[in-house]
Amino acid sequence: MSEQSLQNAYWWFNTLAIWIPIIGAVIGALCALGAWRVNDRLDEFKRTAIRNAAALSQTVDVRTRPRTITQESWAAITRALTGAPRGRVKVTAVQTDGEAVHFGGQLTALLQQCGYSVDYEAPMMIAAGEGDPSPVGIHMSVKNADSIPPHALPIRDALMREGIVLSWIIKPGMTDPDLLLIIIRQKP
Repeated sequence: MSEQSLQNAYWWFNTLAIWIPIIGAVIGALCALGAWRVNDRLDEFKRTAIRNAAALSQTVDVRTRPRTITQESWAAITRALTGAPRGRVKVTAVQTDGEAVHFGGQLTALLQQCGYSVDYEAPMMIAAGEGDPSPVGIHMSVKNADSIPPHALPIRDALMREGIVLSWIIKPGMTDPDLLLIIIRQKP
């Protein structure tokens, strides 16, 4: 080997000795940056999964939580019905559905406290009648759409403002035109 070849080899070894650690450091930094990005994406995925699980939990909770009238809603409904016309109300809940019976009892107590004359019954079953939209949920019924009892609309409006979802049914077969019938069926 000639002296020139030795110098070239020495120069290459020195260059490699300098550049190999630099290249290693660059490769290490790129790997670390990639790992950081992967970890960042995993963290975002975890945060998204937690948010989605929380949203699903709230949705499931709303669907499975029993209907109830909270103290805040009780007070708001009481205020809304202050000065409203009074009249007769009949609350009916299916006896075999404990949740419906409990909610029916709460609604009865609330309306009685507001000064309404309320009858409450819990038969073994409530047959779906003509015009009934569904065998589930809360339905308010009156005999005639042309002469709705004056106390019916204020009660409906007060309940709906507090998020109590209900449907309105006209039942010509009802015998008392001044009666508001509230039917509480299984929770949808």
